[in-house]
Amino acid sequence: MLSKRIFFFILLILLVGSCTTSNKIHSGKEAFLLKRYALAVPLLETEFHKAKDDKQRAEIALMIAESLDYANQYEASEKWYKIYKDNSIEQEASLIYAKALMRNEKYVEAQSILEQYLKINRQDRKIVEPLINTCIYVQKEGKNDLDLVKVTPFVNNSDNSDFDANIIGDDIIFSSTRIENDLSLKTDWNNEGYASLWKVNLDGNKIEKYNTFDEKYHVASLTTTEDGKTIYFTQCGSDEIGVTDYCGIYRVKKENDKWTTPERIHIFGDTSNNGQAHISQDGKTLYFASDAPFGYGGKDLYSLQIQKDGTYGEPINLGSKVNTAYDEMFPFITPDGNTLFYSSNNINSFGGLDIFKATRIGRLFTNSERLPYGLNTGRDDFGLEIFNTTPVDTSIAFTGIISSNRAASKSDDLYFVEVKKSQLKEIAPAMYILEGQVVEHIYTDSLNPNSKVLGERNITFPNVKLSGELIPSDLEGFFTTQLDSGIAYQLVVQKNGYLTVNIPFSTSNIQSKPGDTIYFRQKVFLSKIYKDVEIVLNNIYYDFDKWDIRQDAFSTLDSLAMILKENEKISIEIAAHTDCRGNEEYNLYLSQKRAESVVKYLIARGIDNKRLSAKGYGESMLLDKCPCEACTEEQHQQNRRTTFKILNEL
Repeated sequence: MLSKRIFFFILLILLVGSCTTSNKIHSGKEAFLLKRYALAVPLLETEFHKAKDDKQRAEIALMIAESLDYANQYEASEKWYKIYKDNSIEQEASLIYAKALMRNEKYVEAQSILEQYLKINRQDRKIVEPLINTCIYVQKEGKNDLDLVKVTPFVNNSDNSDFDANIIGDDIIFSSTRIENDLSLKTDWNNEGYASLWKVNLDGNKIEKYNTFDEKYHVASLTTTEDGKTIYFTQCGSDEIGVTDYCGIYRVKKENDKWTTPERIHIFGDTSNNGQAHISQDGKTLYFASDAPFGYGGKDLYSLQIQKDGTYGEPINLGSKVNTAYDEMFPFITPDGNTLFYSSNNINSFGGLDIFKATRIGRLFTNSERLPYGLNTGRDDFGLEIFNTTPVDTSIAFTGIISSNRAASKSDDLYFVEVKKSQLKEIAPAMYILEGQVVEHIYTDSLNPNSKVLGERNITFPNVKLSGELIPSDLEGFFTTQLDSGIAYQLVVQKNGYLTVNIPFSTSNIQSKPGDTIYFRQKVFLSKIYKDVEIVLNNIYYDFDKWDIRQDAFSTLDSLAMILKENEKISIEIAAHTDCRGNEEYNLYLSQKRAESVVKYLIARGIDNKRLSAKGYGESMLLDKCPCEACTEEQHQQNRRTTFKILNEL
């Protein structure tokens, strides 16, 4: 919840509130919904004391607590979270209160409440046990972690929010909501200024506005290419009133010693918040955060390849070992491109956002680990920028600058950090990576799947699930995720208008050793749903003058049964055809019996008979209408076929 407060400094800027004056607001709830939290608190407190029942008191207390969180008043919000818990009948209220205690680093109290919660709500074990483990970790290992970390406040912090620093040469460019003068715009959200960019040298002297380009609305999170000729930044807001504005990534370039007009990079159709960009040292990859709806949940991290002509490739999700159902933000990639630092409020954080690091494996990042306690706290710790210098002291892992609203801060502040190397860890166990692409066949006749296959093309944004968990896919049909060892998986791929495919596979009994990376590569072919179009079932043969299903047909019919099980809404007709030889009436009889045999086989494989019908066509629908006495055996075989066609979707 806390990361809402700082996603692109403001998660969603609703300018509908920017022209609303206090005398137009009639209740605390209205002020809360309009994101006027400073105004909401006193109004809600008055309404709380007038509330008639516990349910109403719980609802108001939660709004007060969240409003105080947004204002960085965590001690005060903790009190109201407890009031919310005491008045609410929802089990989740205890969990929310425990997390508030963790944000205030009251880990002993939080652990006690979490353990009580878990006794009643065992189904939430996967969420609650990591929180309990974190509380235990701080109590047992926190002191050791503190010995690894040195944190020094930035001398130029203001009473307002200062965050997300970028080191450029001898200067620090950072974002701030400090108010420059009496004419500065203020937000109704918290009465701070609009987020803008500021510059100061590393010694902390000569602080000034960063006026390289014209800023409009909220501007934050600057990153530059190595040559300093291209700048990316986040901007939120517009001239339109009464609309929801999405934050976007903008670019300016230096041409003929002048900066171009800021240009928005269009990602995900501009109906999501995108920002916090970080450019790789070689200038070829842009990393960023987005709340696009087809990620793992919350905000996810993506990469975007920058082409030689300045255009952009398709965004690539950084994978399930970085992105979670929570918020992942503020990416920073080391100069060699192999280590990613980022912030997340996932279930392994100390309370709010914590800084994590992960290592690159192909297109993915993995081996994610939380950085030490002390660098991370119960509050929000984010936006790590590492100095690109090698420390003289070889015991130092890195030095840099972070953003944090830890207990010593009035709001988001900047801190210089020095982190020592911890003890060497054992080599990571073998890693298993699934990489796949979803495609379809291209046919000579696009309306006839029996025609010649000319090639294949990718299916855009297919729905991919691995044992029930959704995996993001992209415009080219690619998907990738990390696997666990010794697990049997079900890969299910769907797309509207196509038959669903289910592919089982396993990571059991795979020979590997620590440090290995094992790839499972799978190309998935989806078949378009052609209604009332006959599709030939290959390798369905019968003995002369018989209709019994032969053993060599089992594989094909089992595959058809699997298709029907995976696509439970379709019904089909099984059709059998003979060649032109023999009596026409008898051929109708024989073909009907053969079609019925296929239906019986499918029913025996668990398919509902209501979804199946059998039809024998005899020799009435010959594919090759050669003179019967002149037909070759190959032509007779082509006519002597078993087919199915989709009749409808139930």
